[in-house]
Amino acid sequence: MTKIIKTVAELLRGKHLRKSALVAALFILGSMGLNAALPDSFDHVISHEGESYTASLSFFSNRGPNFQVQKQKDDGTFDVLEVPIVRTYIGMVQGAPGATVSAVRFDSGLVFYRAVFEDGREWINTGGRTDLLCDKGPDNTCVEPDLKFPEFVVGEGGAGSLIYGVEVGVDMPFHQFDGVHANDIVAALSIIEYSVNTTNALYMREAGIKHELGRVILRASRALDPYHIDQVKPASCAGSCVIDDIHFSRRDELKNQWENVLPGEKTHDVALTINKDWTMNGGAGLAELAKVGNPRGYSTNDTTEGVGDFSRVWRHEVGHNWGNGHYTGNAPEGGTIMSNNNLGRFSGPEQKIVLDIKKANLDNFASLGALKLLMAPNASLDSILAAIGSDTVIDVLGNDHDANGDEIFLVDVDKTSYLGASVQISEGKGAGGRDAITYRSGKLSLTKNVDRFKYRIRDSSGLESVGYAYIKVGGVAGTFKQDFNAQPDGTPVFTDGSTATGLGPYGSKPSISNGALQLTPDQTWSSSSYTVPKINLENGFTAKFKVKISSSTSLSADGFALNFGESIPTQTFSGNNFGGYAKGLTIEFNTFSKKGYRIFVNDEEIPNSYVADATLVDGKWRDVSVEWLAPGSLSLSINGVSIISNLSTSLFVPARQDQISFSAQTRGYSHEVLLDDVEVSNLFGSDTKTTHGSGEYEIVGTPMTWSDAAAYAKSKGATLVKIKTAEQNAWVKDLLKNVNTVAPDGGGAIYSWLGGTDSATEGSWLWEDDTEVPLNNSGTVWWGNGPGHGSGGSEPDNFGGTQHCLAMGLSGWPTASPNFYGSAGQWNDINCTNQLRFAIQYPTNVSPTVSIVGGSRSIADTDDKAGESVSLTATASDSDGTIVSTEWSVAGSKVASGLNAKIFFPNGSTTVTFTATDNSGASTSVSATITIPLPQYVPTDKWPSPYNGSTPDPSVGLAYNNIGAFNSNDSTIYTCLGLFANGLPSSANGISQFDIGLQVVSASDATVQITKLREFNIIGALNENAQSPDCSGVFETTTGLYTDVIEVSNSILETTWTLIDANNLILKLTGSKVLGAN
Repeated sequence: MTKIIKTVAELLRGKHLRKSALVAALFILGSMGLNAALPDSFDHVISHEGESYTASLSFFSNRGPNFQVQKQKDDGTFDVLEVPIVRTYIGMVQGAPGATVSAVRFDSGLVFYRAVFEDGREWINTGGRTDLLCDKGPDNTCVEPDLKFPEFVVGEGGAGSLIYGVEVGVDMPFHQFDGVHANDIVAALSIIEYSVNTTNALYMREAGIKHELGRVILRASRALDPYHIDQVKPASCAGSCVIDDIHFSRRDELKNQWENVLPGEKTHDVALTINKDWTMNGGAGLAELAKVGNPRGYSTNDTTEGVGDFSRVWRHEVGHNWGNGHYTGNAPEGGTIMSNNNLGRFSGPEQKIVLDIKKANLDNFASLGALKLLMAPNASLDSILAAIGSDTVIDVLGNDHDANGDEIFLVDVDKTSYLGASVQISEGKGAGGRDAITYRSGKLSLTKNVDRFKYRIRDSSGLESVGYAYIKVGGVAGTFKQDFNAQPDGTPVFTDGSTATGLGPYGSKPSISNGALQLTPDQTWSSSSYTVPKINLENGFTAKFKVKISSSTSLSADGFALNFGESIPTQTFSGNNFGGYAKGLTIEFNTFSKKGYRIFVNDEEIPNSYVADATLVDGKWRDVSVEWLAPGSLSLSINGVSIISNLSTSLFVPARQDQISFSAQTRGYSHEVLLDDVEVSNLFGSDTKTTHGSGEYEIVGTPMTWSDAAAYAKSKGATLVKIKTAEQNAWVKDLLKNVNTVAPDGGGAIYSWLGGTDSATEGSWLWEDDTEVPLNNSGTVWWGNGPGHGSGGSEPDNFGGTQHCLAMGLSGWPTASPNFYGSAGQWNDINCTNQLRFAIQYPTNVSPTVSIVGGSRSIADTDDKAGESVSLTATASDSDGTIVSTEWSVAGSKVASGLNAKIFFPNGSTTVTFTATDNSGASTSVSATITIPLPQYVPTDKWPSPYNGSTPDPSVGLAYNNIGAFNSNDSTIYTCLGLFANGLPSSANGISQFDIGLQVVSASDATVQITKLREFNIIGALNENAQSPDCSGVFETTTGLYTDVIEVSNSILETTWTLIDANNLILKLTGSKVLGAN
C-alpha cells in the first residue's frame, strides 16, 4: 500500500513536471524577441574581502511608456534606434534580509552590481575588485554617525505603498558615448539603465518613486554635440573637452536643449547629462533645486568606477531636484545621500523633503500601484522628546512603510540605548494596537542629552530593515524638567559615565552638591552656566526653578541670572548685567552693588524695572516663576509673591534658536549658588497640542487676522475652534488662559479667535463648515450679555458697522468697566483685522475607506479540483491619516494581510472580510461572498462516481457517513481510506485520503488486490444529504493493517485486512463482523 501510494504520487508529480516544462518552453519561445539572451532571474555571489553572500536577482525594467533611444547624426537629425534587450536586475541578499542589490548582466555572463546593506554601506563591483563605500573612520573602517538630533523627520505612513512613475530623460555627450563606450549602443544603454536601476532601487524603497526612462539621446556626432566647445579635440579627451569643463555651463546647455532645441513632445519630468568620468567613487554634479514635473528639473553628473556609472552622483543630484539641499535637517544619520553621499540611504529629514515634493506634484506623475518586485521595507528615522526619569512609549512603526504593500512588524530593538537607557518592545501599545517601544531614560547626562537606539522591522514576506530613533532627553510636550537628584553628590561624574564638562565654555565645571547643580565661576572667566535643551519658546514660556544663594568663604559666585537668548554667557566682567549675557532677555538676581532684581534686554537695563531685595544671600531656597509672553510681557514671582507683573519687554525680539540659560558670576564676593528643580515650558507652538473629548487642539502663538488665522488652520488640516457645548466652551477658555492679545474695538479686553463670521451676510453668523453659530436665544448664554446692553440685550452688536468676526473674550470688557458688556468666556463680534492669538481644532478621526475590488462573485473552476485559490485585491485609504494595518479574515480568523491576498476557498459560498485600521486606531471592514461552484464530474468506466463509497443506513449507527461498496459487475470493492501513522492522521505528498479499487483475487482465500487508486473526492462533491463524505477505511502505515466498513449486497461488514504481498499489493481478509441495526 505504502509503495503504491508513493508510486502514484511520484507519477502524478512527474506528470506535473512535464506539463510545467512544456508551459515554460512555450513561454521562452514566445519571448525570444524580448529577452532571449538573459534569464528572468538568477543567483550571483557578491563578496568583499573574504565576506560573501548570494544575491537572488530578478529581471527589472526601468523603461517607461515613452522610452525611446535616439542617436544624433552629423546632419543634425536623429535616428530612432531599435533598442537592445533590458539587462537590469534588482534583488535581495540571502542571509542579509535588509539588503538590496542592483545589477546589470551582459551576454558574456559578466555582472556589475551595487549592494546596499541595511545600514547604508555599499559593495560596488564592476567585474574586478569589490569596493566598500561607507562613512569611514581614521582606520578606514565603517563608523557609526555622530549623535545629532534631526530638525524634522518623515510623518505618519512614510512613503506609503504606492509607486509613482517619474519620467527621466538622459542626454549622453559624445565624449561619453565615444570615449567611454566606444560608440557601442548596447554598452552605453546598459550603463544608463544600470545607473537608473541602481538609483531606483533606493528611491522606490524609501520614497515610492520609480524614475522611468523616457527619451535617451546618444550624441554620436562630435561636430554637433552641444556639450563640446572645441570640436577639433579628439573624443579621447573625455572631460577636458567640456564647455569650460564645469557643471554650470553643461547644466544650462542641457536645459536649453531639452526645453528649446530637441524636437518632439516634452514628456520628461527631469533630465540629466553626464560630465567627467572618474575611476573611483569620486565625482560631483550640479542640479536645479526643487524642480521635478512642473517645472522640469535638470542636472549634470560625473560618473564613477571608470565604466560610466552615474548612479552615485545622480542619486544625490536628483535629490536636489526633489527639494533637498546639503546636510538636510542637521544631517543626523551620517553621510547619507544628501550629506556627503557615502551611504546608500536617505536620512529621515532628506526622505521627508523628497516626500513633500512628491506629494505636491502627484498630478504630474503616473501611479504604478504597489511594487510587485519584492523589496525590503523601509524604517524611517524617528525623533522624540523624552522626560528624564520616565517611560516614553514610541510608536516607531508609525512612519515606516513597505513598497510592496506588505504588513510590517516590529521584531527587535536594542536592549540598551547609546546612553544606557532601557529599551524594550511593548506589545499593542502603538496606534491601532500595533507594537511600540518603551524608552526608560533613567537619569542621563546633562551634556549628552541626545540618545539613540536601533530597532528592526520585518514585512510579511520575511524581508527586514533597521531604523533609528533619536531621543532628546529632557524636553517633552514642550516641557523640560531636571531635578539633578540622581547625580552622585560631590562629583561631576554622572550615572552614564559622562561628565558635566562643556555646560558652558567659560568658568569652572558645574558640579553636583547635595542634589542640586552648583554654579561656580572662576577669576579668569567670570561666569559658570547651565543651558536648557532647545524648546520652541519664541512665542511665550514659563520657567520655574529653585535657587539658593549662600555666603561662603571658599566659593567665588555672587550674582545669578536667567537669560532667554544666547545659550551661554559671552561677556566676562565687561557687561552691565552680572549674568554675562550680551544678547537676550536677562533677569538678574543681584547680590553685589544693587541688591535685588534687574531686567535687561541685550545687556541694557529696562528703565524702572529694578526691584530691591537685600535678603537674596540668606541661604534659603527660593521658588522662582518667570512668565514671558510675546510680543513682550514679563512677570516674575518669588515663593508665590508677585515681584514684577506684565513688564513691557517690547524691545526684545526673540529668535527661534534662543534658549534658556542660567549662570552665576563673580564680582568679588564669595557665595555658593545652587540651582534645582528646573522646569521650562513653552506656552504656544506645535509642542502644545492637546486633546479634549474626541478632538485635538493646538494653540498658535503668532497673532493673526481672522482670515489669516483661518487660512493657517486650513493649511494644517484643521479649522478655527467651533464650540458645540458649554462644557467645551469652558475648557477652551482655560486652554487659552495664557493668551494676551487685545482687541481695541472689543473694549480693550483680551481675545482669541473662534471660527465664526457673518462676513457673507450681516447678522447671519456661520461657522466655517456653514452651520449656524448659536445666539443667546438658543437656550445657552454664549455671547456677552452684561448690563450695558440693557434688558435682554447682548452681543453681537456690529459696533461701528465693521465687526464681523467671532472671538472669545478672555477678560471682561470693556477694561474700564469689566463685565459691563461681557465676561471672560463669553463671545463678542469684533473687527476681523485685529491681530489675535488663537487655537486650531483638528477634525475628529475619519475611519478608513475600504473596498474589495470586484466585490462578491463566483469563481469558475480551473483545475477540476475542490475549491480554488483566489487572488483578491482591496483598496484602503484614509482621508485624515494613514493606514497602519490590513487584514483578511474568514469566519473571524485572519487568513492574510496586505492589499493583495491569495486565499483558498472551498466549494460553495464563503464570506471573506477585509479590514483596514488607521493611525488613530479606527477600523473599517468590508465583506464579499466568494462562490466556488462544484466542478463538473465526468464519469469514466474506471471511476464511475466522483468519489468511492455509499451512504450507510442510519439505523446502523456508524460514525461514518460514507462506507465502501462491493460492485458485483466487476468484482471490485470501491472504497476510500485515510492514512494514519501511530494512530494519528497522516499524508503522502500532501494527500491524506485516497479512493481505491479492491478487486477480488480469490474468494476462497479471501484476498483482494489494489488495482485502482486516486485522490479521494478531488472535486469536493457532496452526498445526497448535502454532506461532505468521509472515509471509513483506515490504513496504518506503521503496521500495514487496513480496516474498513464495506457494504456487500444488503449486509454491512466491519473488516480487517493485512498486506501480504507488497509487490502486487494483495491484502488478505483477517477478520470481519456483520453490523446490524441499533
